[in-house]
Amino acid sequence: MHLLSPVTAHAITLLFTSTLLGGAIGYERERHERPAGLRTHILVCVSSTLLTIVSCQAPNGADRIAAQIVTGVGFLGAGTILRDAAGSVRGLTTAASLWMVAAIGIAVGYGSPYTEYAIATTVFALLILIFLGKLEWYMGRTRVRQEVTLLVGEGPEQLKSIGHIFEAIRDKGAKVREINSSELCGGQLVRLTLAVPSSLPREDLDELFERDENIVHHEWAD
Repeated sequence: MHLLSPVTAHAITLLFTSTLLGGAIGYERERHERPAGLRTHILVCVSSTLLTIVSCQAPNGADRIAAQIVTGVGFLGAGTILRDAAGSVRGLTTAASLWMVAAIGIAVGYGSPYTEYAIATTVFALLILIFLGKLEWYMGRTRVRQEVTLLVGEGPEQLKSIGHIFEAIRDKGAKVREINSSELCGGQLVRLTLAVPSSLPREDLDELFERDENIVHHEWAD
């Protein structure tokens, strides 16, 4: 029975470590339903580790392949950046997290002591994603998190109506934090997570929704 060589066993250990670290960051992104979630972050991290391991065994290839990883992940991250109908740019944090797991994967691929650096970086990244995200709610102009679901009727003015609503929300001093939409028979269901000034009555936003003829129904989450 042939056992794994020490080199192979070490490589498998590095790949497994990369899977755990990339998965930790990916799980946080998955929980918030971001464009790139658990599987994407794991694949980016593990593939970066594998390419680094291979490049270290190729003469004069380590720096060149590592540079190509960074460039390739840059294009992948750009695909997660979207501009919504309100003019807000979304996906920047997810793009940054993809770039980070690629860097973590490269560090793991080089082995000790860089693997320890990668573990520490993962811990710092999770602290930033989890706690600083909550802190942003209290440091900005807005204070209260509210969620509302809009049923927007079908028609050529559907997208324009959604855009006008977003503009009106911003004019009131609130901000659209998250947008999730799904097609329904007879319209579109739009779920908004808003950051609303504590001084802004909900009735003012109700008036905005009721004034728009294309919004069939709206409902606030308790």
